[in-house]
This record gives sequence, structure tokens and C-alpha cells, in this order.
Amino acid sequence: MIKALRKRARPDNLVNQVRAGGKSMARRLYLIGLSSVGVFLVFAIIGPMVFLDADGLVTKERSIMSTDFNARVIEVHVKPGDEVKVGTLLATVSSSETLDRIADLATKLSTAGNRESTLKARVAQVHAMLPLTRERNSRARATVKQMESLVARQLTTTNRLAEATRELYTAEREEAQLAGEIETSKLDLVSAASIRKEFSEALELVKSAFNGGRIVSTFAGTIGPKVPSSGSILRTGDTAFEIYRGEVYVIGYLPTSRLFNVEVGDTVFVTDGKLRSQAKIVRVEAIAETLPPEFQSVFSARERQQVVRVEMDGRGAEEFPIHGKVKVTGFVSPTNAISLMKTSLAFVTNSVTWALRMVTKGIGSIVA
Repeated sequence: MIKALRKRARPDNLVNQVRAGGKSMARRLYLIGLSSVGVFLVFAIIGPMVFLDADGLVTKERSIMSTDFNARVIEVHVKPGDEVKVGTLLATVSSSETLDRIADLATKLSTAGNRESTLKARVAQVHAMLPLTRERNSRARATVKQMESLVARQLTTTNRLAEATRELYTAEREEAQLAGEIETSKLDLVSAASIRKEFSEALELVKSAFNGGRIVSTFAGTIGPKVPSSGSILRTGDTAFEIYRGEVYVIGYLPTSRLFNVEVGDTVFVTDGKLRSQAKIVRVEAIAETLPPEFQSVFSARERQQVVRVEMDGRGAEEFPIHGKVKVTGFVSPTNAISLMKTSLAFVTNSVTWALRMVTKGIGSIVA
């Protein structure tokens, strides 16, 4: 009889083995990471529809300084970010086209002035001659009457009467010509004065626009980022300088597919990741506008969103850079919570740094 050298365990009655230990740390980290990615994707897709978390741009009221003529920049006297007042010299320019225009208008103004002076002199001359002509006409009329009386009494010839009549006709014609010339000269004088006035006003406007080649600020504010360089050419209507003035505010862009409502007076928060300020919605536009290029996606069609105007309460508002991208969030928005955590962490870090600096100074003074 054959016997087994060792006893083999039957496969149909194996005892269940208990795994040693619990879940590994790598598995836990993997699950946590996977859950975090899932939560992030959910907030990325659904978050903007549920929470107020809108993109925004920091800006101010913008005023544009431009030229009414073609010009070449000779010298620029300001830099981007400079504070300017009304009347501050921004740049010096030259324009041969404008100088030619000024010279042409000055010539035409001089010609119109000479014509007006000539007409005034002629009117004065006619006015001086008219009394003499009227007196001559009166004498000729008296002579004709006398000749008619003498002819009737046959004391003179009809030839003498005809000569007197011709003299009367000449005197009356000269008087009528002088009277008509006075009226015509007056009309010409009014026209010449009107033309001279138009040329004078045009010349003053061109000189005022040119201002001796000096571009001065008509507003008080901050110079924008675009400033012309010396030697550059400015075309008529081109923007030479942008001046930002007034209070800082934010233009926010809300998705039109959101599930929440925003109203004027709602309190929001503005943050750029470092700075944070409380703000208030002051206007909700009724028309959706195209998003700025910095907010557009390269892989999707041009998107339109509803625009809101947000004004900060002034505490730290001026610290936000103009044209800086920010987030406009609600109180319960995840972005606002993250921003609050960053602000708190930055405050703690600054406090610790300040304390260490003070301790270092104290130790240095003791050693000294």
C-alpha cells in the first residue's frame, strides 16, 4: 500500500486567511488625491453656476488725449504711472502741415482785412462826395427852371436850355451812382467783415489746437501705460496719452448661465490672490458684452457675459494695479475662502517676520 510522504491540504476546505494590517498609506494618499481632483472638477464645472466667482478687471475712468493734426513727437515729458494735473506739459510736437495752415489763414485774413479797409475808405469817400453832388444837382435843376422861363419869354435859345438839361441829367446820374455805390459798398463791407471774422476764428482755432506744439493735460489723473516715444508720428485722432482719473472700480463679467441672482447693493469681495477688499455692486448692465482677450479661451468661440460694475470701499483700493485681473466673489464662494486663508497666512507671516526683525535689532543693540 502506497502512503504519501507528507500530508497535503485539501483545496476544498482551506481556512480563510486574514490580511495583515490595514490600508496602506499610499492607498490613502491615492484616494485623497483622487477625491480632490473630483471635487476640483465639480467646482470647475458647476461652481461658476452656483457661486459668485466672476473674472474682473480693475480700472478707472479713462480720458484720451489726442491731436487734431498730423504731428511728429519731439520730446515726451511724462512716463507711464506719473500723476499729472490740469495744464501739465505732456509732450512737445512739431507739425509742418499745421504751420502751413496757420500761414495760409494768416495771409487770407490779411487780404480780407485789406479789402475791408479799402471798402471802408471808399464808403467814406462817397459819403464825402455825395453832398457836393446833391448841391450840383440842385443848382442844375434851378438852372433848368430859369432857362425854361427865359425860353418861354424868348429871352434865350433852346440850345441853352438843352445844355442845362444835359447838365441836370449828368448831376442826377452822378448822384444816383454815388447813392447806389454806397449801398453796394455797405453790402460788400458786411460780407468782407464776415469773411475776415471767419478767417480770424479759424486761425484762432488752429493756433489753439496747435498750442505752439505743446500737448498739455486737460485732466488730473494718472498717465496710462501707452506713451509715445520721441520721433514717433501721431496721425489725426490717434491716441497720444491715456489719463486715468477718479476712483478705482472693477468691471466684472458674470456667466449668463448662472443659477444665482445679483442685485445692486450686494456686498462682494475683490481679490487678485494677494490683495483683498470688500466691495459693492453699484450697477448691473442689461446687455452682455464680449469678454476681453485675456479672459477668452483659445479653443472656444468668443464668449459674451453680463457686465457688473463693482466699487471698492476705499480701504486698499488704490493698491490694486490698473488693468489688473481680479476675482469678484461672494461670501460663500470657495475662492473667497481661499483668499481669506491666504490673507490670514500673509498676516501671520508678516507678523512673525516683524517680530524676528525686532528681536534681531534688540540683540544687535545689546551686542553693540
